[in-house]
Amino acid sequence: KGILYFSEIDFEEVLNRIKKYSLGIYGIEPWKNGEYFDVLGYEDFTNDPTDSTWYFKAFESFKETQQNLQHAATYYFPKSIWP
Repeated sequence: KGILYFSEIDFEEVLNRIKKYSLGIYGIEPWKNGEYFDVLGYEDFTNDPTDSTWYFKAFESFKETQQNLQHAATYYFPKSIWP
């Protein structure tokens, strides 16, 4: 409840916007048919959640499974943009 799941195509757009606005991602959690599939976090690749290399690499690894996954993520927003 309260978690947004995106198709592969839509999630790729989410990633592009995260990169464009210099935000970050803590983790990506794909689901298949409403069931947990896997999770990858920035700590698996780097020490910086804003490093777009990690989340694009993780996303590509999930795409390569060809499982028609739905994707969710936890996002990093720098304190400088908080009201």
